[in-house]
Formats: sequence, C-alpha cells, structure tokens
Amino acid sequence: MEESYERWSDPPAPTQPLESVSLATFGNGLAVLLVATSFGFVKITFQSTIAVAAHDETTHPLIDRNAALPQLPTRGAYPYLKVVNSAWAGSLSDIRREFNEEPPTHYLVITYNNYVDVLSYVEPEIEQLGEGAWEHMFGNVAP
Repeated sequence: MEESYERWSDPPAPTQPLESVSLATFGNGLAVLLVATSFGFVKITFQSTIAVAAHDETTHPLIDRNAALPQLPTRGAYPYLKVVNSAWAGSLSDIRREFNEEPPTHYLVITYNNYVDVLSYVEPEIEQLGEGAWEHMFGNVAP
C-alpha cells in the first residue's frame, strides 16, 4: 500500500507554517520535541519511541517525492502529520517492533527549518507553553 498523510489533530491547530522544532532524545526511549509556533511553543513528549529521525528542510525523503500532503488554509503543508502505511514503520524487524504485530504509528512534524519523524506505540503528551518558555529553558539563546 502506498503511504499517505493525515492531519494529526492532537497538537493545537496551526494557521501558518511552524518556525522550527528542537529535539531531545534519551536512552530510555523518551523523546521531547519543542515546536516554535506563531503563538508560543508546543512541547510534545513521547514517553516511549521505537525510532526518531531528524532532517533539515533539504534532506528529508519527502523532498524527492511528489507527496500529497494536507495543506494549511494560508500556505504550506499542515505541520503535524501521521504517515499512514509508513514504509519506514513497516520495514522494522520483529525485534525492533518489540514483537507487536502492527507497526508503530509514524508521526511527522514539518517546520520551515527541519522535519522530525517519530515511530511510537504510545500516544504523545501535548502541552501548550507560553511565549517565555524558550527563555525559561534555554536562556537568551534564540530558537
């Protein structure tokens, strides 16, 4: 079956493209994405991941495909997607799938600067953060 893309509706619905996403991964499978939006920041926490991949805007495999991505009302691709029939998720061995019969869910976050793909069997936790979130966590370093 061919891959397709559907809106991932859990994060707050954006009206314009996202600025950037920062990623932290940990040895226990935890992954945290901090997404810069026009209205502050969204923190997406995956308590357990099978795999995580980050790409800059010019190296993601979607660049070479003519993929039919859901669009924002203004312009650009909808930034929070689930990849249906993901070739990547489907290619995992039994051991990598932790002996689950079904492949994990493939989440994709698209921003102006980068793309992050996450494979997980666990729904992520979504938290809307205020304007000062970046400074609180990272000081005066600009995102």
